[in-house]
Amino acid sequence: MLEQIREAETTQAIDRLRLVHEPKEPRNVKAFILSNIPVDIQVDQLFTWERYSLVQKLVDESDGFIPFNKVHLNSHCQSVNSPSTASNRVKEIKDNWDWYQSTGLFKGWHMLECRKFRVGRWSEVITCLDQAKLKLKLKFLIQGDVEVRPRRE
Repeated sequence: MLEQIREAETTQAIDRLRLVHEPKEPRNVKAFILSNIPVDIQVDQLFTWERYSLVQKLVDESDGFIPFNKVHLNSHCQSVNSPSTASNRVKEIKDNWDWYQSTGLFKGWHMLECRKFRVGRWSEVITCLDQAKLKLKLKFLIQGDVEVRPRRE
């Protein structure tokens, strides 16, 4: 009986939020349910806390930037213990970039491209730092001069 009451309360609270925040113009409103209680609501995207917390851990230890090169990410973040784990984290962030930004996790972050000065291919990096600070930090990671540019579409 208590479970049914909780389910109904959650559904009712979300329905009330939708009524209170009736938009004047069309917009995309998101509600996050942090619970494992089943509710009678259509879910557009299911995200587990484990998935979210893995990326949150990257942000916490990132020092303001996350390189998308799997070798650099592996050496930059302690929670990434292999190149295959680094590839999985990069794919997770790229596939769900908009979602993570909407949760505020990557608020103020942007994508850039970087490489060793005039050597090799460009690789992506996300950062909340300005380009000068990012260059200094990447210089130690890549062990050489670095060039940074806005990401090309």
